[in-house]
Amino acid sequence: MDQILSILGSVGFNWHVALANFFNFLIILFLLNKFFFKKLGKTIDDRHKIIERGLNQARDAEKALTSAQVQKEEMIRDARKEGQHIITSAEVTAEASSLSIAQKAEEEINVRLGKLEIREASVLADVEKAFCWRLRMGIEADGHLMSPWICKLDRSAVADDHGVACARK
Repeated sequence: MDQILSILGSVGFNWHVALANFFNFLIILFLLNKFFFKKLGKTIDDRHKIIERGLNQARDAEKALTSAQVQKEEMIRDARKEGQHIITSAEVTAEASSLSIAQKAEEEINVRLGKLEIREASVLADVEKAFCWRLRMGIEADGHLMSPWICKLDRSAVADDHGVACARK
């Protein structure tokens, strides 16, 4: 050991200084560990936890986004089906309403045509009565035609329901 110390002494090694440096190293290591490395380690651990929590939240958010997209697609698909059902239902209802309106219109037209036919017959009867009355007035005076508009009528008379003589050619 003396030889080792003499060799080390020849290169400038002093074991007293080396021992003092070793104790200084241990004291500095203890102080750094107590005041610096623990706080630094705690800060690093806290940041690691925060980063890990952020990554977990990002994964959860990605899963939630994927789930939301799936739900959105399902909702859109359901909405399209419901919309198509509503359109089909509306078309059926419209068709039924159209047929119902057409039938009511047809019935109304038939009723109005019937009333018009009755009115036409009544007006025609009134015109015939007026015509026959004017004809009778034109033929009464000594068998001569008195109205110029009756000039083409034959004098042969046909009696109508009221006993009025009507002549037609």
